[in-house]
Amino acid sequence: MCCAFILIGPAPFLPFDRVNGFPDSYQTHGLISGLWAAFFQLGNFIGPSIGGILYDTVGFRNGTTVILCLQILL
Repeated sequence: MCCAFILIGPAPFLPFDRVNGFPDSYQTHGLISGLWAAFFQLGNFIGPSIGGILYDTVGFRNGTTVILCLQILL
C-alpha cells in the first residue's frame, strides 16, 4: 500500500508528471477518486470470492500459501 500511495500522487521526490496532460481541476480529481473507489470495491469483492474458492478446492493451509506467493509476486 505504501508503494501505491507513493506512485498515485506521485510523491514530490519522483520525477513524474502529476496528471499526465489532464487539467488540474475538480473533474480530474473526481475521475481519479472514482476510479480508485471502484477498483478498491472490486478488490473487496474479488478477494473473498477467490479466498472462498481456494478454501473449498485446496484447503486453508495451501490456500494461504497461494495468497502468500501472490503477495510476494506483487
